[in-house]
Amino acid sequence: MIKHQTLALNKRLIQLKASPTLAINELSAKLIDQGKKVIRFGFGQSPFPVPDQVVEALQKHSGRKEYLPVQGLQKLRTAVSDYYKVNAQLTFHPDRIHVGPGSKELIYQLLLAIDATLLLPRPSWVSYAPQAILSNTPYQWIDTFRENDWKVTAQDIESLVLAQPDQNFVILLNYPNNPVGHIYSQEEIIQISEVCRSHQIIVIADEIYHEIYFKQSIPSFSTYLPERTIITTGLSKWCGAGGWRLGLALLPESLKPLSDLLLKIASETYTCASTPIQYAAVYAYQTHSEEIEQYKRTTRAILKFLGDYSVERLRKIGLKVARPGGGFYVYPDFSDILRSKFNKSADLCNALLEEAGVALLPGVAFGQLENTLTARLSFVDFDGAHALAHFDHRKEMDSGWLEKYAPNVRDGLDRIERWINQIR
Repeated sequence: MIKHQTLALNKRLIQLKASPTLAINELSAKLIDQGKKVIRFGFGQSPFPVPDQVVEALQKHSGRKEYLPVQGLQKLRTAVSDYYKVNAQLTFHPDRIHVGPGSKELIYQLLLAIDATLLLPRPSWVSYAPQAILSNTPYQWIDTFRENDWKVTAQDIESLVLAQPDQNFVILLNYPNNPVGHIYSQEEIIQISEVCRSHQIIVIADEIYHEIYFKQSIPSFSTYLPERTIITTGLSKWCGAGGWRLGLALLPESLKPLSDLLLKIASETYTCASTPIQYAAVYAYQTHSEEIEQYKRTTRAILKFLGDYSVERLRKIGLKVARPGGGFYVYPDFSDILRSKFNKSADLCNALLEEAGVALLPGVAFGQLENTLTARLSFVDFDGAHALAHFDHRKEMDSGWLEKYAPNVRDGLDRIERWINQIR
């Protein structure tokens, strides 16, 4: 008699859902295919093309097919080391720099490798908590507040840690922040670093947006907590190369055992990042490329203008929203004006998509409680190549520029305003 086995799924993982950012992108595309006009404020993908010299480098090396070292191409790791030394005054030995298929994967590998409870500010990027579940890492949320632009404080961290003296902790801090857009000041970084040093907390500093700042360059936690900070970054945001899947993890010498373990895990999972992409990335991290620096200056100027414009429009409607210090996002709070209409952020965003054709990502996707009526608005629904090609540093961006190069951003905010006025 043949025994027929039923499919048994991992019960711990059944609770997982598809990434909300990918889901909203696919839903928006589906509605557009059906002939509906949708303003795509839900997905945080860089609108800008990859810099020409980096594309040319990829074309040049497209025939490379060999496996590279698990840790990554030596030439790339050296370029990254030099880049951080020149641009951030930080020293990372090439032997402590890991190259992987996206910083998302590298964060997951770090959670697998570190035996500690993960601390996550609420709100946080949509994949941090699911990755903790996947890696069987215990995690705890740290509540933050609108009045402080949803930033975690040193006092918040210390209060939680002091209540659990026998626990080891690792904290994931992302800035410029997704979903809020906030940055930490030098004073805030120093205070958090002092608490983390005092309690031996490891900091994973997700700096994937670090090159997209709007006023001045942003200090890293590595500047003030070099012995316990791991930087993760990559090409997806500042270089417009999300689909290339090139990520970096930079570890201090004091965490050499962790670096060694990461190599073992990588060797049994992804083996190495794409060979042609790694060769192309060398050109992205050149320390004296005026073309790359000009690309960064222009994209920052465009994003700052659109971030400021979005904030002014949303505040005019009556929403509470922090001004972003970098990145692609603003994070409006609808509570004050729509609490009588909605109890859940997901319901609010569903109604906005169905009735106004604007896609936002609800706050619940970022770990906020269901009844917190927040949402992430990604102001990058425009043709970045067109805007970049016609940008003139000698002229100020204004409503005419917006009409010509980013009409969907203006249209989307118009739709939100009309929708709110109709229902409140």
